[in-house]
Amino acid sequence: WEIQAQLGKLYCALLAGASASSAEASSVASMLGGVLGCRSPAVATVALAEAAPLLSRWPALLSPFVSSLLSLPPQQRAALLAPNNQPVPVPATSCVLYDIRPLPMRWPPLLVANQLIASAKAQNSPYLESGHVQILSAIFNAPLSESESAAWQQWLLESKDYLYVALCDEDLCEKMSSVLLAIFDFLQDGALASSSTLLSSLRM
Repeated sequence: WEIQAQLGKLYCALLAGASASSAEASSVASMLGGVLGCRSPAVATVALAEAAPLLSRWPALLSPFVSSLLSLPPQQRAALLAPNNQPVPVPATSCVLYDIRPLPMRWPPLLVANQLIASAKAQNSPYLESGHVQILSAIFNAPLSESESAAWQQWLLESKDYLYVALCDEDLCEKMSSVLLAIFDFLQDGALASSSTLLSSLRM
């Protein structure tokens, strides 16, 4: 697994200094996407941590990034989503010391949230699952930029059906309620446009 993990680190290092218009760099991004798709939680953990700061410049990585995060075992995903900057252990025996830090302080939250809902729609999922809500909770437990409030309002309008239906799931209701409270606190009056869908969900 460590060969794959080291390849992931190498690809990320190359992309960090590459031009987004470079054909060679696009090929590297594609190879990094393959590493993100690795089934090994240890490889995925390293690749996710290294790729998170690159997502704004390399949006093609968003889909494999979110898919990789969702495929992790819940306990390892929770460690990567921790609301602190403490080191995250790699779930495997290693002879290399990896400095893995939680994702929420390193990723572009709006892009990740957009991709999270886009992936659910692309799979024709009728509702969100626990992994989706876990990621949303991490996004909204971290500071958000006021300059992106209009974009977050649009995200809420496009995501409201998934978010509010999750309130009807007894396993997700509590966590989703906390997510929505954080969204409403951030958007204030900007969240009112989605209120009709919320009321419909509550009637269910």
